[in-house]
Amino acid sequence: MQVFVRVFRQLLRAYAERPPDEALEPLAADMMYAVGADTYSLGPLCALVEIGDLAAAPAVAALPYQTLSQAAARGVLFPGGWSFLIPRVLGVAAMCNGWWEQAETHLQTAIDAATRAGARQELGRASLDYARLLAARGNINDRRRVLEMVRQASAIFDALGMPPCAWRVAQLTETLYGLSPLRRRHSNTPAEQPSEHETAMLLRIAQGRTHFLG
Repeated sequence: MQVFVRVFRQLLRAYAERPPDEALEPLAADMMYAVGADTYSLGPLCALVEIGDLAAAPAVAALPYQTLSQAAARGVLFPGGWSFLIPRVLGVAAMCNGWWEQAETHLQTAIDAATRAGARQELGRASLDYARLLAARGNINDRRRVLEMVRQASAIFDALGMPPCAWRVAQLTETLYGLSPLRRRHSNTPAEQPSEHETAMLLRIAQGRTHFLG
């Protein structure tokens, strides 16, 4: 339990765009040593993948991949204790490590599963992650799919009031289109939504600015 708490602490710091306050590699090693086969362990394993993604530490993101794959093969979609969609997390782990085919398969599965389950927050996150994957892969044939995924993710994050995720959409569009990022709105209110101007900007970018794909 102490290791789980340490992992979730680092995840919260990563979500808040704060640097980790302990070394991630030893933490990941401790987590993999302590983890069991129960479903309650799956949440911290998913968190470890998210930390590896946000910290640009692919080796950390890769460690839970086998265990999470075994859970997914048994039909487990959501772990207990924290809201993660396991196929999406597997896609993130694969994407971090350049396993493009596996990543695309996992993220397509995640979008389908989230749609069937009505898990809109995970549908938005899976759409964003899929857009990130397609953009990183850099195939011009993926152009329409990237725009579709960006629009879908942006609309969901706006509707549900998920500013940190909406900001990641803004960061992605900055990278893709070479634009300055939208000014981030800081607030003590977690449920603050992006302004109408910010949302309109994202949608306008997604709909009309596509030169990054040639």
